[in-house]
Amino acid sequence: MGTKIRTFVGAGLIALTASLGAPTPAQADNFDYDGCASNQEVCWQTNKNIYTYYDANLPEVWKDGVRAARTEEYDPLSEWQTYYGSHADADVHYLRDDGIGADVMGSYFCSTLAGGGYCSHAHVRFNHAFPSMWQSLRKKVACHETGHSVGLHHRDPYNYSIATYGCLISGKVEGNYTGHLNSHNAYHMQNSGPY
Repeated sequence: MGTKIRTFVGAGLIALTASLGAPTPAQADNFDYDGCASNQEVCWQTNKNIYTYYDANLPEVWKDGVRAARTEEYDPLSEWQTYYGSHADADVHYLRDDGIGADVMGSYFCSTLAGGGYCSHAHVRFNHAFPSMWQSLRKKVACHETGHSVGLHHRDPYNYSIATYGCLISGKVEGNYTGHLNSHNAYHMQNSGPY
């Protein structure tokens, strides 16, 4: 039996239900990379040099959330580097999209697949019209969707905690969350990525 929840959406608009049952072995971790066969999947980037681009319509408060996630959570990782570039060379394009769903704060979509099952250009969209948009929650959403842009998957909130999986946990948006990339995710990003 499932419970309907509000969720941070990753690859496309994923169903808003979460199973209360125990995770299967395939769900035991969020680093079971087997290539990205379609744009609907969470995909790894082609390397650890991540070029980002902010669309002109992205409000400054969302840019602050992305910068906080990247400089406080992602950039300190060994070998991971974030650069700012043009739309043409961007690995991740951040933009505002208030039409992605009334109960969706953000979404990830790989818009350009690369050879070998990687993503060479992804879109991360933020819903600025979402109610109760405090800065710590924006930072968590930015951290979460940025995690999808480097290949990290959702975790079930009923079987995993934010303390264990950081901002990659999916779950209710109520509450004043602080975004963070947990050491478990950081370890796999540095050691398990197919780069």
